[in-house]
Amino acid sequence: MAQVMLFNGQRVTNPAQLQSLPPARVKRMIAADDLAARLAELRAQWESATGGKLDAVTINLRMLFDDLQELISSEVE
Repeated sequence: MAQVMLFNGQRVTNPAQLQSLPPARVKRMIAADDLAARLAELRAQWESATGGKLDAVTINLRMLFDDLQELISSEVE
């Protein structure tokens, strides 16, 4: 078995070491292009709602964070 370096810096040199590791947490990856496209859609919605004057708006941070959370947790189409 080749030597493997894990993200946490731990080295694994044999199958027994690999089997003794705790299960990995699975993280969903979002492609940068997909995320950029979704952010562009979100920005377009905000631009439309403000008449193109985003810099003149007092922002509701709760709504912004809710929108971002929805964007991150939604399935990428």
